[in-house]
Amino acid sequence: MLRRTTVRFRRSLAAAFALAAILLSAAPWVNPAWPGANSLAAALPIVPGIAVVALVIGGWRSFSGIAAAIAGILAIATIAGEAMQVPKDAGEAKPDLVVITYNVGHANRRPAATIAWLAAQRADVLLLQETDGAIAPFLSDLRKHYPYYNACSDSCSMAIFSRLPMARPRYRFRNSAGKQIGPALLQARVRLPNGRHVQVATIHLSRRLSARRSAEQRQSLVDTVNMAADSSLILAGDFNLVGWSSAMRGLDRGLAPARRVTRALLTYPAQPLPLVGIDHLFAGSQLRALSVHRLIATGSDHRAVRVELVWQPNPSMIAD
Repeated sequence: MLRRTTVRFRRSLAAAFALAAILLSAAPWVNPAWPGANSLAAALPIVPGIAVVALVIGGWRSFSGIAAAIAGILAIATIAGEAMQVPKDAGEAKPDLVVITYNVGHANRRPAATIAWLAAQRADVLLLQETDGAIAPFLSDLRKHYPYYNACSDSCSMAIFSRLPMARPRYRFRNSAGKQIGPALLQARVRLPNGRHVQVATIHLSRRLSARRSAEQRQSLVDTVNMAADSSLILAGDFNLVGWSSAMRGLDRGLAPARRVTRALLTYPAQPLPLVGIDHLFAGSQLRALSVHRLIATGSDHRAVRVELVWQPNPSMIAD
């Protein structure tokens, strides 16, 4: 009797692990039919581990074991598909523009040190999010190193700092009539040393919206970029979406020909070890990424991302 109870318990436990593996491995592929899928997609890297547990408990020949194995393979293939699109470093090529995108963290534990560290990076442009928290009193210290910046109000949670000449940053994109359109972001035009201009924008997509509202926000971003942005666009920030989620794949398609260069780059949480990549940068067809790197932890719960870009006179020559 005890043996039979133990067998049933093992089968039930294996089935539970197998079901979890199946649900999580399917999450990147079923949205919008399943509203919570984009959130669950963040857990995809743990699916192979769950599948192994199901296999050990249920056995290779059990239905649970076979289902778990399939789920594990699907998860690995999904993540590998994202990793295969990582841009290759271009060696010793000299960048035309160096950009850092960073969610500095509303509850930054070391705000003064974070600002000092940002100043020492010698990037051309900083695209920052969550600047209205602990770091706000220290932002002015960046002005000595980045003379062009936005005069942000107390309620603003984004900032742009530039060492290169920059037009006054504006809230949201504008249409041909000068009317604000699209989701909340901060955008400006920066002049490169070669005389060219690039359009930069920092954004922070909310994770607190309903699935429907989040989808509407993403579609609004796509529509606005296609209407108001140009081929020199650099759009970066905290998207609160992992790269293999269906929502991010939708943005990849909608924002094309701009390309997401932050592939398989884990940025959150900052410590002890980043597990997911939710901080991204899209570069327009006039720009090519020479290198993309995750930077060290400072005081935020995110890691910063440094991207070196080169102006591409002929976009048709761009190769990923």
